[in-house]
Amino acid sequence: MVMGSSEIQNEEIQRYLLGRMTDDERANLEAAYFDDDEVFARIQERENDLIDDYRRGRLSTEDRAQFERLYPRHPDRRAHMKFVEALSESVNAAVPAPARPSWAERLRALLPRFDSPLAVAAAAALALLAIGSVWLLVETRRLRQELNSAQMARADKERRAEEARRQLAGQQERNNALNAEVEQLRAQLASPAQNRSDIVSLFLAATGIRGGSADGAPEIVLAADARTVALRIRIKPGPYARYQASIEEVGGREVWAQRNLKARGSIVELSISAARLAAGDYLVLLSGVTAAGEAEEIAQPFFRVRRP
Repeated sequence: MVMGSSEIQNEEIQRYLLGRMTDDERANLEAAYFDDDEVFARIQERENDLIDDYRRGRLSTEDRAQFERLYPRHPDRRAHMKFVEALSESVNAAVPAPARPSWAERLRALLPRFDSPLAVAAAAALALLAIGSVWLLVETRRLRQELNSAQMARADKERRAEEARRQLAGQQERNNALNAEVEQLRAQLASPAQNRSDIVSLFLAATGIRGGSADGAPEIVLAADARTVALRIRIKPGPYARYQASIEEVGGREVWAQRNLKARGSIVELSISAARLAAGDYLVLLSGVTAAGEAEEIAQPFFRVRRP
């Protein structure tokens, strides 16, 4: 809601001039002086008095320090200060020194006397000051609107860039999954071991439980010239950098073990000498090794060996 001129106190205007208002307070006051000529005139008058108070050492230490941070260092405000100083000196020369009111009040006292050259000059100077101040306020408002537009455009650009990054990451995950599928198919269908007559391959799913039955287990037939058995176990991807496995006779002794196994995609391959596997039922114990070095059992598939 835009404030009316009667609702705005001089203290509020001084807080605005010294940059002590919040963004919302400043926006409300600026909306008021753009809509209400009287508010604009009051702000101009208070700014002139503020400059005069600074010249005469009437500001508090805190207000003086804040004034010096804002006015002398800003070209337009510094020019305004010089104009007010020159105008104040001219008015002071025309008004007796004792009990002088503020320079703005003294100027208003002179203005009705248009027969005085000083009054005419002061009126003209005040008009120029008002025109310059209006231009400065309009230009400030325009620059603020341009800044807001630029900030909104930048935020929209950053949002679209973030959305593109998310889409790229999602596509990368899908590519990785496809690559894993390709590696799995290569392991299943194009392994060099399958093209050698002395290597017998068997694919196992990561199923089964310790102490279960081997009934219906996959079977491998080892001919007399078989030298190596390649067991390929399909697993679910997990947080394991390596694996370890052992093979036991069902209800009997351990016949083979190996550590530091690597997975290719979703396949862990075990290579065992065929001489270690007599006819019978076997249990594979496959474990994933965590970063802490702990082994977690993840698969216990059965398989059966038959010799002709």
